[in-house]
Amino acid sequence: MVEEELLDQHVSGQVSADDRKQIETHFLNAPERREKLRFAKSLRQYIRKTDGAVSQPSTVPTPLRTEQRRRLPFWFTNPIISYAVAIAILVVISGVSWLALYRIRQSNMSAPGNMITEVIKPGGLTRDGGEVKQVSVPRGTTLVRLLLELPAGEYDAYRAVILGEEGNEIFATGPTKPEIVDGRKVLSLQLESRSLPPGDYQIKLSGVAANGTVDRLESYRFRVRAS
Repeated sequence: MVEEELLDQHVSGQVSADDRKQIETHFLNAPERREKLRFAKSLRQYIRKTDGAVSQPSTVPTPLRTEQRRRLPFWFTNPIISYAVAIAILVVISGVSWLALYRIRQSNMSAPGNMITEVIKPGGLTRDGGEVKQVSVPRGTTLVRLLLELPAGEYDAYRAVILGEEGNEIFATGPTKPEIVDGRKVLSLQLESRSLPPGDYQIKLSGVAANGTVDRLESYRFRVRAS
């Protein structure tokens, strides 16, 4: 508090010439103090301009201006606190803006027109050919939901890994509880459409027993087409 008062007195001219010289020679050697001094001067100039804009010219003595300044909130007349308040306001504005953008994006992504759902059965395309599930992804789709029909067997949870044409891993889940959709027991996988460019894909499914044992189960194959 002593440091802020000293800066305030220096800016308002309430120190003697000797004290001013001592302050400028020693106290203001630190860069952060010089920065505080510049802020205090700018704030004082702003206050003077504001007083001049809202008040009529008069011959009222200087003490009246001092009294007006005293009526201002303490945080407004203290350069350090004013600086902190300004930063806090900027942080709050940034946080609110980010939250609004996030909610807009989530709302757009969850809109029915931006998500497609496909049911995938075990098997599909093999090296020797055969029928394969065709997944058409219309332009503007942001999410793809794949429902894997689960084979017979009771498992507490399942794991799934999606592999690309080169065998590279595209998507993987941890232990996930199954769902009942239209009377069928399925495992729901949801991922962004940009993760599934046109091409052939394979899904490897594993079952996770109650004791933590993982059993390799079915494979699923599908082909993505742009439309």
